This record gives sequence, C-alpha cells and structure tokens, in this order.
Amino acid sequence: MGEYIPQRRTAQPYPPVKTQAHRRTNYKVCVSGETKLFCALILLLIITGVGLIGMYGRVVAINYQVGKVNREISQLLAEKEYLTIEVRKLSSLERIEHIALTELGLQYPETRQWLLLSSREKISENPR
Repeated sequence: MGEYIPQRRTAQPYPPVKTQAHRRTNYKVCVSGETKLFCALILLLIITGVGLIGMYGRVVAINYQVGKVNREISQLLAEKEYLTIEVRKLSSLERIEHIALTELGLQYPETRQWLLLSSREKISENPR
C-alpha cells in the first residue's frame, strides 16, 4: 500500500510567509498605574538594598582598619616596654662601674687624690 499524503483544498498549498516588511512595528503596550507603581517599588527596593550592602561593606572595612591599628598599638607598647627595660639595664650603675674598671681602665681614687672644696671665703683666704 502507498503512503497517505493529505492535500489542502485551497489553491495555494501553504500560506504565504510574512517577511519583516509585512510585520507591524508600532505596538502599543498599555501599562496601568498599578504596574508602574509596582515597578517603581521594586526599583526602590533594589536601590535601598545596594545602598545597605555598600554601607555594610564600609563598616567591615573600617572595622578591619581598627583591628589592624589596635594590633599595631599593642606591638608598639610591647616594644616600648622592652626598650624601657633595656634602657634601665644599660644605665645601671653596676654596669657602668664594671665597664669603667674593666674596659676603660679607670680606678678608684686614692685618699691623696681627693680635692676638698670649701666656700669661696676660705679659698680667697688661703690661695694655693
């Protein structure tokens, strides 16, 4: 048996294909007031959300900077404490005496090396 091929009853086998020249280009879209209000509300919510996210980002950045400065302050305070201890250790009288005696070769004065000074009146009376 053969295949069945349907036939159309019109003179043309297929309807004509419309090209872009035949299409209508000036459509009118009717937008109601409620739709405009809804779109404006959505746009307002988006702008508010972006603004809030931006503010939160700034807060996070400032908190990061504050934490960084606090860490730097604590490091500087620890360094200051270390340097204060180092200054006290280096300026101790025992250390200075030890350096004077061993490295510089200084010695304690003997009794005959002592020079006693008195007030001016006695110096002018007994000049040397």
